[in-house]
Order: sequence, then structure tokens, then C-alpha cells
Amino acid sequence: MAEQVDPISDLVGLAPDRAIDSLLDITKYELKEIAMQDGKLVYLGELSGDGPKEHWTGSISLENRLASGEITEPEIETEALGSALNSSFVPVAIGAPKRCVDGSTIEGYDDNDPEWYGRSLGPQIQGGTTGDASGIRLAKGYEAGATLLEDVRDVADNGSSEFAPGDHTDDHASGDKTGCGQIDGHERRSEIYTDELRSKTVTDVVGFLYDKAGLNLPKDKLVTALASGKTLNEHASEYYSEAHGILEYLQTQNPNSVEKLVRPHAEVSLTLNFVTGTTFHRDHYNAQTDAKLQNFNLDVWNVIEEHGEDAVFVLTDAVATLMDLTDGSLKVFARVPNA
Repeated sequence: MAEQVDPISDLVGLAPDRAIDSLLDITKYELKEIAMQDGKLVYLGELSGDGPKEHWTGSISLENRLASGEITEPEIETEALGSALNSSFVPVAIGAPKRCVDGSTIEGYDDNDPEWYGRSLGPQIQGGTTGDASGIRLAKGYEAGATLLEDVRDVADNGSSEFAPGDHTDDHASGDKTGCGQIDGHERRSEIYTDELRSKTVTDVVGFLYDKAGLNLPKDKLVTALASGKTLNEHASEYYSEAHGILEYLQTQNPNSVEKLVRPHAEVSLTLNFVTGTTFHRDHYNAQTDAKLQNFNLDVWNVIEEHGEDAVFVLTDAVATLMDLTDGSLKVFARVPNA
């Protein structure tokens, strides 16, 4: 019988830098084991479902990358259906800033640096705190004098979240762009609600996701969300007038609240995470393929926990955001608790 080895005891006598590397390896291994025990991935299908592809107008495309030969189906299957995707979920840290669903890597990340790998991570939602504010506004519709910036300020100052406000920019942002598609695409997104066919696609996809997740869809609230989206579009020039001041405001509250991400976008999948208290370690996942295969992640458990029955407004905004950013060809997975 092979001799049992205690990995911790085995570190004695190693050079300090090698001991740190080994401890980091052990930490990664243990967190991966926990992640695999906590949850499993269930494949839901293609993001656009059976709806019209032309309603998905973004440039982030799995289909195009496969067609060009840039990536292959076996690569995706290995990463998504193997252990890499599911095992990259880690515990959230209470008080850490919220992060965007964006799948790009944070600038300067080193997967072999314990401080980078082990840094505190908050939950992911489209646009971070901006996604919370957008969802709350969809529940109320446009009101005279309201702006997205003021809504973000209200959520940041008066919200009851256990997590700090946050969002991101990127290394391509210039001019009026913030780098966060949820903010930069706000007017294009609101136009979706004015188009009867595209707004139906929103409702179909939201309904599909609710059904696959085993949740009851509050149809009356979904109708309200679409109507509110129209009022926001009608007042877009007023409501979104100060939107590009959001990141500056967040940084004045907490200098660590806004991440800087490195492009390009290379998302091939979307995970809807229902495992409470966990989030996606996007940067560690990306390090395994040099960011060739990235993943959008939405921590649905956190959206439901903070918004209750009104979670549908946040999720409707998330679907509209994805319609604006992608062509709908990404693979969608639900991450659900193991029985």
C-alpha cells in the first residue's frame, strides 16, 4: 500500500517561495473540491433559444469564433463540461465590491500570486451596482428629474446590500465610454423595449430562464418592466444624461470599487449561479486558457436575495444587456446546488 502523505507536513524544509507556491496550490485544490461539492452545471441551451437571431445585435459571438476556427467545440466542451468552469466558483466575501458579469480579466492579474488569487470577491451582476439601480428603475418607470447616476447613488448610499458598490472600466475605454457595456449600451438597450418583436424576445428568454431554473415567473411584473423600459426610452436624453459619471462617483466612495479589465471580450458561455454564497473566480478561470475562453456569470442567488420578487426586473435588464452585447450564440448553464 502506498504511503499516505500529509501535504501540509510535506511543506517543511521547502524554500520559502516554493512553500508559498505549494500552499497556494493546496488552497486552489481545496476550493475546487468545495466548488464541485457545492454545485453542478446544468446545460440550458443556446442563449437566444428558439427566438430570432437578428434580435441579438452584439458582436460577442461563439458562432463566429467557431466558424473562423479560432476555437473548437472540443475546447469548449473540455472547459465547460469538464471541471474547469464549475470548479472556478469560490465563496464571496461580505463587504467586497460588486462586480460586473463581464468575463474579461482584471489588469495585472497573476494566478500564481496568493494576493491576486485570494483577493476578496463580491457577487456578479450586469454593471455591478448599476445593474441593481437599473432593475429598481424598471420596477418604477421614469419619474421627472430621475437620472441613472442619481439612482446609482441612491442604491450605493441607501441600499441594504452586504456588499460594497462596484463596477468596471477597461483598457479600451476612451471618449465618453466607460468600458462597461451595461452603462455604455443604456440607450441602445432601452430602445429594445420600444420594438414589439424584440421586447417579445426579451420576455421569451426571461420566461425560458425562469422555467429552466424552476422559478415561478411573475408575468405581471414582466409586463411592468417592458412598459417602464418604454418610458425610459422616451426620456433617454434626461435619464441617461449623467451616466458616464457613475464610475467616477463609485471611485470617490471606494478607490477599489472599479476594476480595470483587459480586452478583448472572449465569452463563449453564460452561467446563472444559484448556489448561495458563491461567485465566479473569472480571473483564475481565464488564466487556464490565457483568456481564450471566457464566461459571463450572473449570481442569481444574490439578485433574488436582495430584490426578492422584484428580481425579475434585474433579470429582464440582464437579458436586454446580453441582447445588446452578444449575438445570442453563447452556451447557457445553470449552476445549481448539489442535492
